Amino acid sequence: MNPRRFCIAITALAAIGLSNQSFAATCIGSDVTWNGENSTTCQVGVGKNDKLQSPLTVNEEKFFGFENWSYIAKSDGGGLSDGLSYDSDGSWTFSGDLSGYTNVMMVLKQSNEFSGYLAPNTDSTFGTWRTTLNLGGDLSHMTIYGRTAVPLPAAAWLFGSALLGIVGIGYRRKPGLS
Repeated sequence: MNPRRFCIAITALAAIGLSNQSFAATCIGSDVTWNGENSTTCQVGVGKNDKLQSPLTVNEEKFFGFENWSYIAKSDGGGLSDGLSYDSDGSWTFSGDLSGYTNVMMVLKQSNEFSGYLAPNTDSTFGTWRTTLNLGGDLSHMTIYGRTAVPLPAAAWLFGSALLGIVGIGYRRKPGLS
């Protein structure tokens, strides 16, 4: 391919990508802090409510690549709900225990959009929040989700060891090998 045409094609693709990005809501990790640490990453869910009925919206949209999030707590306006509370000044607290989870995420819901913020650790009980979705209106609610790693079933370990045994037996039976 001609280098000039290649550069033009790359520039056109980048322009298309950037133009699409300008209409999407964005979030930044510092929107939510956990015990003083910024969120490790964030993801915006567009056009859906952060619903708690099955299937959870965060599982339908595979937030952070996972679809096994579980509901932990929700607060919808500064009142204590399931141990989670927040105030309009931008601070939040959680009185529950998050240590049994592999990953923890906080969702901030505003207007027709919500964004999820991945916690840097699972021992957080307080932090700060702010919305950068710029949709107008106040925060509708805040929700905490957690997920645990799915353990590899015992059958997989048994199958793997049996397969290695069969390969080993086949190797020993080849003529000329001892």
